[in-house]
Amino acid sequence: MILLNKIKVAFWLIIVMNSLAFTDYPTSAKLKTLRKSFIAIEGNGQKAKTVYQAFIKLNDTSNTVLAYAGTLEAILANEQSNPFSKLSWFNKGKKKIEKAIKNEPNNPELRFLRLTVQQNAPSFLFYNSSIQDDIDFILNHLKILDELNLKKDVELFLMKECSLSEHQKQKLK
Repeated sequence: MILLNKIKVAFWLIIVMNSLAFTDYPTSAKLKTLRKSFIAIEGNGQKAKTVYQAFIKLNDTSNTVLAYAGTLEAILANEQSNPFSKLSWFNKGKKKIEKAIKNEPNNPELRFLRLTVQQNAPSFLFYNSSIQDDIDFILNHLKILDELNLKKDVELFLMKECSLSEHQKQKLK
């Protein structure tokens, strides 16, 4: 009886430890699909709303989902007509992105999401202080992004949207 209880405890510990180990990079099929949907938004407000709602419905408290939701909120700020509402949406999104990165500073996917917002944020919002750090970090962690099937999309964004040095461009090859 005691041995059976120890086995049960060990079993539950293994399950809990495994679930904690995989919270950094959620890999559910739904999340993979939403990642691709996020990349396909390309300035389309209606698509952004749809993808945002899908991320909210995931009911996932991971930092990855938090950062995507924050990024989408920052994007959806452009869809607001009231300037105060625009600023509110942007700041709400920015806080989520920064919280996710504070929790997981070594996650290149989160750094990429922040970069996409900072690269496109108006300068008067003063949300651009991490651009070069994020570019360097991402370039040094392309292998992780490759494992998440995001490498090509990230490389394309870096080449199109960012001013890269020759040294940085070489890292992409």
